[in-house]
Amino acid sequence: MASPSPVQLPRGISSSWKRLALRCVFFGAGFGVMLCLIAGFAWWYQSRPRAWNQSAITARFDSLEVTTNPSGPSYEAEFLYVLENNTSSNYTLRPSDLVVMGKQPGDVLSKEFGHYQASDVSITGPSFIPSRGKAKITVRVSYQYPDDFTTTDKASGEKLTQTFNRRLKEINGLVIFDEAKHYRIDLPEGWSNSPAVKGK
Repeated sequence: MASPSPVQLPRGISSSWKRLALRCVFFGAGFGVMLCLIAGFAWWYQSRPRAWNQSAITARFDSLEVTTNPSGPSYEAEFLYVLENNTSSNYTLRPSDLVVMGKQPGDVLSKEFGHYQASDVSITGPSFIPSRGKAKITVRVSYQYPDDFTTTDKASGEKLTQTFNRRLKEINGLVIFDEAKHYRIDLPEGWSNSPAVKGK
């Protein structure tokens, strides 16, 4: 039985298949390069430095209160501010996402709120601020009494005001950074032009 002879394709059809194969190769290479460029751009976009949003939440100084503790080694200062949510969404206030810093002379940011700080800074306030709404927050920090203060000195509002005023001169305001939202909230210094510090 005679073996089948190979089928010869017309020369034009063979050339068309070669051109198609080359186009597929070039298309695949170009598509791969495009994917690499897209991936590279996405990585750059996500890793680029982001500017802090300083207008989403704004603040104004409300008051300053000091609580004395004659039987203890430190007294507590409370900085009260009113925050305004300028966005169209509710702002959730999560203290765990917030970093609070003091603004020292020369606009130098520091975790320290002056000398003789006796505790970490804490923030209390409502769980959220509604869109276009306002809410009051309290920033608390404790300071050590001077070593030479007696129990009577600790209970004296005049003595306490004198030592606390020295701490206030070491900060020009406060700043809150919301790392989750990438918000910066500047808490302006307002105690210089306010009445005497309220004492408890």
